[in-house]
Amino acid sequence: MAQERVLAVSELFLQICGHLMSTQKGKQALARLARCCRRFMDPTLDVLWSRLEDMRPLLDLIPALRVVIRSNEYGEEIDNYLFLGSLDEEEWYRFDFYGKRVRSLSYHHEGRVDCRIYSQLAEYRLTPMLPNLQHLHWQHDIVVDILDAAFVAEITPFLTPSLKTVSIGTSFEEFADWALPVDTHPLQLFLDMLPRRCPLTQTLSLSGTMPDVGLTSFGKYKHLQVLDLDGVRPEMTSIDGDTLDGLADLMFLHTISGLRIVEEEVVEDASTKPGFPSLHHLSLAYADPAGTLLMLNRISSKELYSFEVDNIAAGNPKTILACITRLQDFCDVLQEVSIRSEFAHSVARVGLPCIEAFLKFPRLQTVVLALGEGGEWPTFTAEYAEKMACAWPHLRKLTLPNCNFSILSLPTFASRCPSLVSLEMDTMFINGDINALNAAPPVGSHHRLRDLEVAFFSPNEEASDHVSVAVFLDRLFPCLHYGYALGTIMKTVKLLQESRRLATTAQKLLKGTSVASEMASKLVE
Repeated sequence: MAQERVLAVSELFLQICGHLMSTQKGKQALARLARCCRRFMDPTLDVLWSRLEDMRPLLDLIPALRVVIRSNEYGEEIDNYLFLGSLDEEEWYRFDFYGKRVRSLSYHHEGRVDCRIYSQLAEYRLTPMLPNLQHLHWQHDIVVDILDAAFVAEITPFLTPSLKTVSIGTSFEEFADWALPVDTHPLQLFLDMLPRRCPLTQTLSLSGTMPDVGLTSFGKYKHLQVLDLDGVRPEMTSIDGDTLDGLADLMFLHTISGLRIVEEEVVEDASTKPGFPSLHHLSLAYADPAGTLLMLNRISSKELYSFEVDNIAAGNPKTILACITRLQDFCDVLQEVSIRSEFAHSVARVGLPCIEAFLKFPRLQTVVLALGEGGEWPTFTAEYAEKMACAWPHLRKLTLPNCNFSILSLPTFASRCPSLVSLEMDTMFINGDINALNAAPPVGSHHRLRDLEVAFFSPNEEASDHVSVAVFLDRLFPCLHYGYALGTIMKTVKLLQESRRLATTAQKLLKGTSVASEMASKLVE
């Protein structure tokens, strides 16, 4: 039969199975196929068990285990596992039969399982729990302590040499007095041994509450492509020179997120030789200007597409501008630049020069500059807005929460930046005759802008003609999203858009009713 010939091609068969896996009915069909056809049993089971989101289906296959539901001190039900006897080789048969097929485990639980069971089971095994596991995503959202010995014991049984993705973490809780001091040795040993246990790791992601430990082991992943520490809290101390040198030597590393770098921590023992040959995305959780410049100067990659600093410390303005000057070496490829700070930076010496420098980056799609309260920003005129819009024709997101714009600048962004989806500013100055603008022929609506965030209007919303302003904004940006609108003007915009949607729906209903009536008349005739 033709169907049998198609299914005999393994690539086509796996594609068909993958398509069926997207629905519950499809999974049931695959299960029936595995039960009734010996020829397709193994490949079908490989697909069915390739991805797991819970360990319960596998644990239920061990006859000597029984689950007992108990309540913890908060009244929450917890699955506790009891051993009914010793775990001999035959007790593992069904577990291993299916467990060897698991390629991806995404286990996100909230402490509803007594996770000591995994380390207890590992004591009865000479091999990894899931020997062919390639992608491990393990999130334990409720942990009394931090990333400590208990969490390490929970994770270790699932580490295999075949792992390519290691994404693990706990919930985020600020350190409390009762949580200190912390024994960091188990976590330090775990991190140091991880490159040897999982030498093929390409993506390493850590999250949750963790103490300050050494990170030099990160430089030992020869195949590492992505290092993500964004979810680690509280923020670790800055990386040292050895860690920086190790990361710089990784040939395939293209994404770094969540690093903290301060010059005084690395300057004594760090090399200055170029590195990071494949880096595309660099995101620093915290850095001082000198540390940022040191990091940028070591990048030899010619394809840095994205650069972020979530919190840049106060420092010499000349050093900050030197960082921007260094970024100009990537101006032909850089698409995203985001610099934020909780510290105050001078508007005249840092803020405005940064924006002027960014105007020389023609491929920017995302521009974020939030430099704290370092003085009063001038109001950007419609002419300057046009200069910005012409400099960034591919702009999708513009976030300048300290900057002020004239309302007359908005049509410029609407006409010059067709891809813009998000615009954020501090104050929008309502100048000019809004009624006259509304009466004039439309300049063209911008149908892609979804988010318009304005902290303040001047004059304030009570003093201005908020209805006319809302009509102007709605006319210019008819597709804004407002799940919860704040302020009189934005609430009015939301009402206008809801009214338009209702009118459109009613018009469609009336049109449908008219067509139905016409068809009924023809039938009667």
